[in-house]
Amino acid sequence: ATQNIQFDFVNDPKYNKDALIIKMQGFIKSRTSFTDVKGKGYEAVKRMLWPFQYNIALKANDPNVSLINYLPKNKIETIDVSQTLGYTIGGNFQSAPSISGRGAFNYAKKISYNQQNFISEVAQQNSRNIKWEVRANAFQSEDGPISAYANHL
Repeated sequence: ATQNIQFDFVNDPKYNKDALIIKMQGFIKSRTSFTDVKGKGYEAVKRMLWPFQYNIALKANDPNVSLINYLPKNKIETIDVSQTLGYTIGGNFQSAPSISGRGAFNYAKKISYNQQNFISEVAQQNSRNIKWEVRANAFQSEDGPISAYANHL
């Protein structure tokens, strides 16, 4: 797994707190593997093993820190994800599915990624932590998409 964490401090003389925007991005190797199925009549059959769910979390241990806003929002089922978090002078954070340019924001940070075959969903969220579950949704086969919840998977 590789991970990149970007910290952007927002200098705002009209806000009585320090504002920090954290962007986490990375790559998790799927660890998908194929094994032989033993038994007569199964010589040409393979078994696919894959992680069904990944968890990603951010926790603030300092009691003076509050998580005000986050992306992605609850529940993302689309393949191509694009959302923007914006900040305006005075401590106002807003998020939107996609904002072109910076609009009326003094600062904006955009996230965009492809989550083919997965669904992202916020599992826990409060003023001190956020946790996302990234679950398998469907797989492409030569016969078309197969649900990750199909009986034969």
